[in-house]
Amino acid sequence: MNADIHEFHEYVQADRKIDPSGEDLPNERRQEIKERVVEIRSMRVMELQHSQRLQEAQEHYDTEAAPMNQADKERAMEPNRADIDNGGTIV
Repeated sequence: MNADIHEFHEYVQADRKIDPSGEDLPNERRQEIKERVVEIRSMRVMELQHSQRLQEAQEHYDTEAAPMNQADKERAMEPNRADIDNGGTIV
């Protein structure tokens, strides 16, 4: 890569090193940083809400599935009708 061409994140890192408190940043740059911070925070909130909804849905499915799983276990323990001969004896 050409030494005169830099990636955007390299400039951001340089801004942070030169002016860690952001006191000397132009107003446009300061506004851009604030907007990005707000955007990132809102994305995190949305991700958290989505994660909570997924967790609640999983808990709901688990609650509904528990009786079905128990019924499957009980049915698996019952003798199979094919294993019982016509006289009622388990073969």
